[in-house]
Amino acid sequence: MKKLIMSFAAIIMMASMTTKVMAQNTAQNDARAEIEAIIAITAGDKLEFGRIAGTTVAGTVVLSDLGVTATNVQLLTGAVRAPATYLASGEPDDKYVISVPTADVIITNTSIAAGTKTMTVNAFVTSKASNLGTFDAKGMDNFIVGATLHVGTDQALGVYIGKFNVSIDYQ
Repeated sequence: MKKLIMSFAAIIMMASMTTKVMAQNTAQNDARAEIEAIIAITAGDKLEFGRIAGTTVAGTVVLSDLGVTATNVQLLTGAVRAPATYLASGEPDDKYVISVPTADVIITNTSIAAGTKTMTVNAFVTSKASNLGTFDAKGMDNFIVGATLHVGTDQALGVYIGKFNVSIDYQ
C-alpha cells in the first residue's frame, strides 16, 4: 500500500511540474481549377486585295470592315476585294483577344525573273473594337482582318502571295 501511495504522489508531483502544452491548430482551404472549352480559330476567306493596274507611282490599297480605299493606284473592276474572315470558338460568353501581325508581311511574285518582286502588307486591323471579342451563348464569334498593301513604283506584273498569322486567346 505504501508503494501505491508513493507512486500516486510521484504522479501528482510530475503533473504539477509539467509546462503548459500548446494545442495544435489546423485550418483547411480549397484547391480550385476550372476547365474551359478549347479556344480555336478557323480561317475563312483570304485577305484579297484584288486586281490592281500597274502604275509608275507608289500607292496603297487599304482593306477593312469599312470597305476599300486606294491611293495612287487604280483598282480594276470585276475582282474580288475583301478582308480575311475568321470563326472563333471557345467558352460561351467569355471574352477573347485577337493578335494580328505588328511587323510587315512580305508578299512575293515568284513567276517573274526581273523587276520589283515583293510588296509589303502591314497596318493590320480587325472588326472588333480594341481587338476584343466575346463568344456568344454557343461559344462562337466571327471577325474580319484587314490591312494595307503597299504597291511600289513600276511594280512587276503578276500574282503576289504571302502568309500571315492571326491568333486568339482568352482575355
